[in-house]
Amino acid sequence: MNRKILVTILSLELFYACSPAYKFAEPIGGIKAIEEKLYYTDEARLVKTEGKILVKFIVKPDSSVENVRVIKYLGFGLDEIAVEAVKNTKFEPCEIEGKIVECEITMPIFFRYNNAK
Repeated sequence: MNRKILVTILSLELFYACSPAYKFAEPIGGIKAIEEKLYYTDEARLVKTEGKILVKFIVKPDSSVENVRVIKYLGFGLDEIAVEAVKNTKFEPCEIEGKIVECEITMPIFFRYNNAK
């Protein structure tokens, strides 16, 4: 039996702490830039763990991220993998009235385990 593991982030379901009237931070390369860094640990694969992790972080004006933390945990090492994926992704910074500013983002990251035949 082939096993297919699917790790997804809802592409435009980013929850922002900023006002929706302005340009928000987005991963350079799109959500795929984060998705390609996500994987299942052996322990998570063994128990077929599925669920959502919420990661909160700050996008700096220089496109870097800092203060990455998990606010909703899943366990089995997946929280750490989600944090590292976000830390290693550059973002287009937030803009308010044409000025590049720091922005805090809360991002859901979904892990789904599917068996394909």
